[in-house]
Amino acid sequence: MTDHRKLKNHERLQMSNTSRIKGATDFHHVFVYGTLMSGYGNNRRIEDAEFVGRAETIEPYVMLAQGIPYVFEVGHCMVDDMKSPPRYKDGRPIKGEVWKLNTDQLASCDQLEGHPIWYRRKQIKVRVHGCH
Repeated sequence: MTDHRKLKNHERLQMSNTSRIKGATDFHHVFVYGTLMSGYGNNRRIEDAEFVGRAETIEPYVMLAQGIPYVFEVGHCMVDDMKSPPRYKDGRPIKGEVWKLNTDQLASCDQLEGHPIWYRRKQIKVRVHGCH
């Protein structure tokens, strides 16, 4: 059975800081992977947003692909390869990108990913390459 706590693209991997600027739109720093990244088909939903940089998660996660990639928290993903009993799989940092999205862009990504029913966003820590 599939664990519905799985993470996908930005839905489950939203970086913490949400900035507020007086008189302006709210912005959200969002970590994305998969088809929302630069050069992939769904990036068109955020291509007008500000690209912050390439990044990776601080904590390890488990990524599985069954047509589309799924990311699970370590310890919450049971892997059944049909050759051995179900087991928990070790994880590793997930590579992706951080984008600064406005509320409309975030809503577009949520609609694409089915947030919060199919996937959900989660605040996490990421390391943005080139930032000190």
